[in-house]
Amino acid sequence: MVCFRAMVRAVLAAILLFYLGGVTAAAEAEAAPPLPERGLVSELGPELPHPEEEARSDPRFAAAARYTAARQLSMMAAALLIVASLLALHYGVGAGLDRLGRGHDLLRFAITSAVVGVVVAVWLLAAAGVRVAFASRAGVAPATSTFAGPGALALLAAAFTFSVGAARARWPRTWWIAITSAAVVGAVAGILFLPLPPAREPTSPTAGLLLERVQYLSSQYRLPPYKIAIDDRPGATGRIVATAHPTRRTLVVTAGAQELGRYEAEVFLAAAILRAEARRTSVAGALALITFMASLIAAEPLARLVARRGGAEAKAPPPLLVYAAVLCAIWSAAGVAFAGWNRRLWLRADAEAITLTRKPIAAITLYYREAAANLRAAEPHPVLHFLADAAPSPAERAAQARRLRLELAGRK
Repeated sequence: MVCFRAMVRAVLAAILLFYLGGVTAAAEAEAAPPLPERGLVSELGPELPHPEEEARSDPRFAAAARYTAARQLSMMAAALLIVASLLALHYGVGAGLDRLGRGHDLLRFAITSAVVGVVVAVWLLAAAGVRVAFASRAGVAPATSTFAGPGALALLAAAFTFSVGAARARWPRTWWIAITSAAVVGAVAGILFLPLPPAREPTSPTAGLLLERVQYLSSQYRLPPYKIAIDDRPGATGRIVATAHPTRRTLVVTAGAQELGRYEAEVFLAAAILRAEARRTSVAGALALITFMASLIAAEPLARLVARRGGAEAKAPPPLLVYAAVLCAIWSAAGVAFAGWNRRLWLRADAEAITLTRKPIAAITLYYREAAANLRAAEPHPVLHFLADAAPSPAERAAQARRLRLELAGRK
């Protein structure tokens, strides 16, 4: 009992320090002026801009570096604290939860899944709070999904935990097949029927430039014809992001992208379309499915091994709290691998976009404008970047554009 009280106090202290640490660090961040405008340099000319030199001195990029580090660290800390909290709750109140639902398996599963959902919500919302604090101090409105995303993930975690418990009770040997099948159906339904975010048709002259560039890319370079929708919600006003919905051939572009120049918009839209098409034809979906099935199976003996240290029976199914903790750890590790794959996909799409449009200089200026608008560090810490980022850094993208510029200049 004394041990349990100590663990509860440690978890509560960690929650308090997690919140206070983010707010205190954010209070030290300076208000940053907007990034100065930059004119385009003639394509494939002898002079090449060096926006990375400006990135090292511009206060907007300094704020972006602080935000990026806070985002990376808060994401990793949230994953670790979710695992630690679930294990602490199992060793502390797991027996009490079992007694509470004894003889009523569905009730026990419902209580346990609610506990998992609350733990996930607490830590993910704490991480979101840190990101909002740093974004606000940098003068950028937080993304509209900053708090909605953690809430949805918490509900999904609770529903998944309940489904695993019910499936294990109903099909002790083949429960993972039922869970995987349900996950596939849910993913396909989400892709086909998930509504687009609130967006409007491109009616203004600046939005019309984006539409004209998409039509130009389709006719000149034979890229698939995509529709354009403008996301002008408060959290999207200053950002430069394109979200593709390949099944509907639609690009939802944030309002900040309307400020791009003609050449920058061309490279920006070409890369977004090429990324969407690469995801449609890649084997990532099959690999994700295989990883999901393997994790469900592998987590069972690992969770049983962890539970045995707490006195559980050797052949008994592992408690749901332990199983959820182990599965979270496995998925966090798998997420690092998939993030690396996504970074390579981004760089490949960037290279194809530059090769098609022959505008490497516009691409370099675009990458740093995107970084400043989206609060991305120009050169993030390599370890944090490897563990937490699903997109390449502006420095990586610019270095590739410089190499391609030399290749394209040699072909002329």
